[in-house]
Amino acid sequence: MTDKKESNQASEPLQRHTKAVHEKLTAINAATDYLYKTGSGTFEQRAAEIRKLTTFGLIFLLSLSILVATSVSNPKIFEINTETLTTLQYAMNAIILMLIPFLLGSLGGLTRILMSGIKLTDNLNLIITSGLMAAFSWMSIKSGILLSVVAPHLENKGISISATSDTQSDFYTMALVAILVGMFSTNLYIFVNQRVEQLVQKSKLPPEKKD
Repeated sequence: MTDKKESNQASEPLQRHTKAVHEKLTAINAATDYLYKTGSGTFEQRAAEIRKLTTFGLIFLLSLSILVATSVSNPKIFEINTETLTTLQYAMNAIILMLIPFLLGSLGGLTRILMSGIKLTDNLNLIITSGLMAAFSWMSIKSGILLSVVAPHLENKGISISATSDTQSDFYTMALVAILVGMFSTNLYIFVNQRVEQLVQKSKLPPEKKD
């Protein structure tokens, strides 16, 4: 009995060591399977992306080679006709002209922000968008679209359309319109934003305090 107990006691460390080695091997096998599955999926995804990029590159190179071959055989295709030059001239003049209402509308938005007392650095995008709204309004007035929409209502009230069209040529009137549009756009955003913040704060209050 004593020899059997001694042999059992001597074999216990070996059994524990064997069990620990088995657990480590099981964990290594599981990690290997996971890495293999993950790696194969990543490899397939990368291979698909490489195929897409290669296909796109080949299509781009093929199109570019066709354009180069066509331009070499037909050098006159780079000549710009009079209509295109006129359109480019109108576009350049319109871009330069739109800078004026953009700056005036941004000035109006800046004025409204300073009046409201909110932080200026957090609302630079609002100033830019106000300037863009003023530029778009200026463009709609200069193009005559706004006049064609408002004309029937003005005629019903007895206001002369010719007088209104003459007023559009006045720079100071247009400048005032751009500033007011910029201020109105900023004011509308501030009002809506404050209203939303109030509703959010009210929704976070307990039910007994909402009443």
